[in-house]
Amino acid sequence: MSGDFTLDQKRYLEGFVSGAQVARVARAPGGAPAAEPIGPDAAGLKAQARTEAEGKKLTPEEKAKREEMGLDAYSRMEAAAVEGVFPKGPDILRWKYHGLFYVAPAQDSFMCRMRMPNGI
Repeated sequence: MSGDFTLDQKRYLEGFVSGAQVARVARAPGGAPAAEPIGPDAAGLKAQARTEAEGKKLTPEEKAKREEMGLDAYSRMEAAAVEGVFPKGPDILRWKYHGLFYVAPAQDSFMCRMRMPNGI
């Protein structure tokens, strides 16, 4: 068996390597412009970007919403409940999306707000 590649094998390998290079460059951080926000949060994200472009600062709550929306934090909230840990920092806001309001410093407990169609 010869150690040299045939012409067809060389062409195949050149094409394979060049394709791998293109894929690697396309995934490089900062290689592509930021994607336009889409979905239900698009309007809020665009407003935040506009505010920052004007040189203004976002509130801590707005920064927390950009990092992770409240409804997306359910699994972490559930894990914190199992561990018996109260929320800290931006998680206090995220738990409110589920109707749980941490009432510290008055008490280490929650107040639950429930929404009921047509009231009671």
